[in-house]
Amino acid sequence: MDNRPTVFIGSSSEGLAIAETIKKKFGSKAVVDIWNGGQVFGQGSAYLESLLTASSLYEFAILIFTSDDTTTSRDQTHASVRDNVLFEYGLFLGRLGPKRSYALVQDTLRIPSDLLGIHFNRFKLTSEGKLDRSFARTSNAIVNEILRRHANTVEFSQLPSTALAIGYFENFLSRVLDQLDNYQPLTIQLANQDKSPTQVRYKTFTLNIIIPDDLKLVELTTLKSLIKGLKQVTVTSDPGSSGALRDFPFYIQSKLGSNDSDHLELFDVPTTMKSARRAIQKIFPSTHIGKDDKHLLAEKREIANFERTLRFLLSENPIWESSVKYRYLSEFIPR
Repeated sequence: MDNRPTVFIGSSSEGLAIAETIKKKFGSKAVVDIWNGGQVFGQGSAYLESLLTASSLYEFAILIFTSDDTTTSRDQTHASVRDNVLFEYGLFLGRLGPKRSYALVQDTLRIPSDLLGIHFNRFKLTSEGKLDRSFARTSNAIVNEILRRHANTVEFSQLPSTALAIGYFENFLSRVLDQLDNYQPLTIQLANQDKSPTQVRYKTFTLNIIIPDDLKLVELTTLKSLIKGLKQVTVTSDPGSSGALRDFPFYIQSKLGSNDSDHLELFDVPTTMKSARRAIQKIFPSTHIGKDDKHLLAEKREIANFERTLRFLLSENPIWESSVKYRYLSEFIPR
């Protein structure tokens, strides 16, 4: 799964060289798109619609403010940034927040009064129009901060993957892991069968979370036909044990060995990700059959962010973290 941060870089035409310089600094550590690359403003797309879509797709934005225009205010004329670049910064600032929206501002520019409370990173151009030495230090700091913030934090966005992962963790994972961590006998009932429940004792366990490679795979009817070699079951703790908890109304997958097994393997597909698919369909409505690049990028971002959020939440409990593995649904699809 591609867990690299997604970064949008905006500038005027005159600032493209600076945008390209910053993009190169990320190397292969991030997915970086510059405004003129065709990924943001497609053929036949309205400017505002494309920008609104981009602000939902990217996790970070860097806007380059260069002295391309002049503004006269109260009989004083100042060098100013191009209007569309300022608008794009405001849009991403509103969608992503100040900690994920960056502006690199040429030192000769006058900043609008509404933005004076925001810290901006300044840069200078030499008399030959080249970047001065301080630019490397300033731009490197922004690149490193983006990579560090992406590695260490997850944030809420218009798309729901972060909230879905928190709900999945709080309402399912933490409760099931707490129950399994008691190492009390479990009663396992095969789904849709009349056979008597099986009581299983175990000394160790692994809960495998099967991450969908494609959000269409999380539809329940699809899962039943795709996943082979695993049996659908319901699991409860032994009613007679002191650590017994209420039954969980979830279907998890289990490979069963003997009734007294050293190791218990459990599998779960987080079907809550169906909500992410629905949100993407609403935000990026399609007038054609199939998915365009923006739709695919949004799905990949949601899947990766869901997994990242779970990893952060589980990292706070090292015992649970060591008992969880992440698998991908494509592993279980017959070829």
